[in-house]
Parts: sequence; C-alpha cells; structure tokens
Amino acid sequence: MKEKRSLRFSSAREGAVRVLLAVEQEGAFANLVLRKIALGNRLKKVDVNLLTELVYGTLRFQNALDWVIDQFSSVPVKKMHPVIRNIVRTGVYQLLYLDRIPASAACNEAVKLTKRWNLGGLAGFVNGLLRSIARNVGEISYPSLEDDPVLHISVKYSHPAWLVERWLSRFGREETINLCKANNQVPPLVLRCNTLKTSPEKLQELLEKEGIAAEPSPLLPEGLRTRNIPFLAELDAFQEGLFVAQDESSMLASHLLNPCPGSFVVDACSGPGGKTTHLAQLMKNQGKILALDIHEHRLKLVEEACFRLGISIVETRLLDARALPEELWEKADYLLVDVPCSGLGVIRRRPDLRWRVQESELEKYSQQQLEILSGASRCLKRGGILVYSTCSTEPEENLDVVSRFLAANPDFEVKDIRPRLPFSLDDHRDRETAAAGYLQLLPHRHHTDGFFLACLEKLR
Repeated sequence: MKEKRSLRFSSAREGAVRVLLAVEQEGAFANLVLRKIALGNRLKKVDVNLLTELVYGTLRFQNALDWVIDQFSSVPVKKMHPVIRNIVRTGVYQLLYLDRIPASAACNEAVKLTKRWNLGGLAGFVNGLLRSIARNVGEISYPSLEDDPVLHISVKYSHPAWLVERWLSRFGREETINLCKANNQVPPLVLRCNTLKTSPEKLQELLEKEGIAAEPSPLLPEGLRTRNIPFLAELDAFQEGLFVAQDESSMLASHLLNPCPGSFVVDACSGPGGKTTHLAQLMKNQGKILALDIHEHRLKLVEEACFRLGISIVETRLLDARALPEELWEKADYLLVDVPCSGLGVIRRRPDLRWRVQESELEKYSQQQLEILSGASRCLKRGGILVYSTCSTEPEENLDVVSRFLAANPDFEVKDIRPRLPFSLDDHRDRETAAAGYLQLLPHRHHTDGFFLACLEKLR
C-alpha cells in the first residue's frame, strides 16, 4: 500500500501536482482532495482559482496533453517518473490552454517544482521539453478524423476511446464531438434557493452584496447560476441555510416526483441529502420523508443539511433499499430511487471520473440498480408515484434498468412526464421520450449535467 503524501505545499502549482499524484497513485477523488487542501492551507482566492484550474484542466485534457508530450519527448509519458509526469502535464496545460500565463512562467515554475521535489537531475529534461513544445505549438497535429474518428475525438477532445466509440454509434460524429466539447467546458455552479427561508430574488440580492454575481436559471424557478465560489460554506447566506449547491438536472428529479404537502415520501438512496431536502422544500416542510442509505456518514450529511436548511420532516434510517422490512411495504405515496451509478453524466464537474470508470463496470452498476429499484418499489402504495434517476449517460444504467423492471413488475406503468416538467422541451426527441415516461439530459443539448429520469405509477 502506498504511503499517503503530505498535502502541504508552497504554491498553487505544487498543490496541483500533489492532488494529481493523489488521484493517480492513491485513487483519490480530485474534488475531495481539492476541498481538503484548499481549507488546510489557508489559500487566497486567486491561489484557489489557479489550483482548481490546473487540477481540473489537466484531468480534463489528459489524453490531449499526453499525445502532445509524446510527440516531443524522448521518454514516453507512461514511463516518466510520476512527479515529472504530472509536472510536465500541468506545464503543457498552461502552454496550450491558459493564454493568460506566459510560456516562460509555465516553464520556469515547472523547473522550480522539479528541483523542489529533489529531482534536479531532471530539471534540464523538463525545461527542454516544455520550451520545445512552447516554440512549436502551431505545429502540433492530431490523429485524422476521417481515418480514425474514435482516436481523433478521444485524443483531441480528451475522452476514453471506449466511451467515444459508444457515443459515435448512438449520436453520430457531430453530436459526439459537441458532447465532448461540452464536457470540457467549466460548468456553472447552480444554487438551489431554499424557498422555506427566502426567495430566489432576495437570495440573488444577498449574493451580490457578498460579491457574487448570479442569474436566474432558465430551467427551474428556484435555481440561480453563478461561477465557482471558493469557500462556499463560509458565505453568510450558506451558513444561514438560504441555498444548496445542486445542478438543475438533479433538482428536476424532485420536480418530477412533485410530492404533495402532508404526504409520505421515501428517498431510497438519500445521502448526502440534496434531493431529500429539495423534496421537503417542495412539500413546504409538511408531511414525512423517510431518508434511507446504507452509509451512516451519508445519513449524517442528510441530517446536517436538514438542520442548516430548517427542515423538520425528514427521518433518516440506516437501511438497504434492496431489503425493506415488511412494515414499510405499500405505505409510501411517493418514492425517489436515485441510485448509485457510474457518474458519467457529471464528468464535466468531476473530470477524473472519465479516466476512473471502465466499460466493464456498467453491467455491475446495472444489476445493482435493478436490485435497488425492485426492492424499494415494495414500499409504494397503489396509485403511488416513483421516479428513478441516475447521473449517467449510458443506457445500461438508465432505460435498460427501467425496461427490465417493468417487464418483471406489470403492476407499474410509465407516466407521461411532459405535464410534470417545469420547462418546455424544444427537441422533438425529448418530447417523444418524455411522452414515453423518461428523459435523458445531456450537457451539449440541455446545458445541464448528464442525467436520466423516468416516472412510473403503481397501478395495483
């Protein structure tokens, strides 16, 4: 087992390399490590911004960076010392994608980092490689789109080849490129206004007083779009429970379920509480929500979120939805089944996931999801409404699961979700699937995270 590295550092660039090493060598999640070190090192806002840009940018464009490096390096990227590999990657990212940073600064800082890691013997290699790339940026070539579209898109737009191949077969060349491009854009940070305490208009005013520009979501009435906010939890508005960070696609699950005030709702996989608290908000904090999860620490996050937001109708319970006790059978008016998934729909927010998830894992997720959906469905009474959702783009986790569930459970049927949507659908493909009871959101089409939703009703 590898020894965990210190997360103390003297500069944003060094911090970025340490995060990338933790991701590469320890299997750490970039967002969690970033949050930990940003708070632990008391960084200024400008340093947090650079640190975040270097980490997420390098992870987003890793395939493209490695392709470029291998064109100029005498040592293949895969054979480089891990520290040197990530120093060079962050350096090339600055050269190719950050115009505001002079090439000389990117090269010089990379050399300094090499020496700081006691790898001074490789400083000349790093310096020569980066300066060679800087001099020849205009000469960089990529694989031919016509000869090998999978390799071209995988390299130039930096996505795993297996995922590109899947999307090409489903979406075609142009839309696959657009989807990859959308995944490489820095997404907005979306805030869900806590309407139990304030209005979106008042929240927008309060955020502007704290120096944060926000604009109303074009999709959902309680949403506000802004940019990344370092130290979000330190804002007065956050501490007062006036908002939650939650993408519009995730909010849509609660809107589709649309539970009435006073009803009984089961959230089968509730941690960390974003959808649970949104359901309570839509219910005007009236009724009861039973929030289930198999992880105690995630239930603690649900409880903390409820306390901060002023929500009193949520009861948490450590329970596997696949094995509900009979006391819960046929009791719920509404059921949300937001299952664990590959997360391939959120790789624009968590770029390390694109390199972490393997195609072979999709079937494992699919089977687990079907088991959770089947088990949780027992709690729904006749006439009850069920929403199934994932943050995935892949059919195995989405429509395939719903289809298999319906085949085994004839007492359920899909519901036309068009009347339940808080916005209109412009794409005829979306209108057709929504009429059939489901919707696949995609970053390049809907400007949200990739997200799947299906709505079912229990008939008997």
